[in-house]
Order: sequence, then structure tokens, then C-alpha cells
Amino acid sequence: MNIGERIKYVRMLRGMRQEELAGKVGLGYNENGRTRISQYENGKRTPKEDMLEKISEALEEPIAKIYGVVTFYSQFTTEPKGK
Repeated sequence: MNIGERIKYVRMLRGMRQEELAGKVGLGYNENGRTRISQYENGKRTPKEDMLEKISEALEEPIAKIYGVVTFYSQFTTEPKGK
């Protein structure tokens, strides 16, 4: 899953429309803002770091999850084999 797909996935989990996300990140509650979010989600544009931070805040999701970074401890959430 790429960054755009993760943005879309979380946005939909939050029940948020593209226009709403666009407004919350400062792109405007209009067609231009919606188009930009659509371009991010469809991989036609890649949001810059500052925009990813705004998207992360608007979606109330850590930026590391938007980037797809797996934290060290999450690799060890299952019981070790042999126990």
C-alpha cells in the first residue's frame, strides 16, 4: 500500500469526504482542494512533507502510519515459537 492508498484508507475509515480533508489541510472546501486530495490518493501527485503533516493531523493518524513505517515493537506482538 502506498502513501496515497493509506491516506484514502484512513480518510474513509474516518468517514471523511475528500472536500472535508482538503478544507482541514488548507486546500479549500472546493473542487480544487478535492482534486488535489484525489491526486494524492490516486498516486498522480505526491504530497510534500509539510502537507503530509497536515493530512496526518487532520486524519488524527500518526505520520509514521501514513508513511507506512512499522515500529520496532510491533514486530514482536505475537508469542515466540516454542512457548
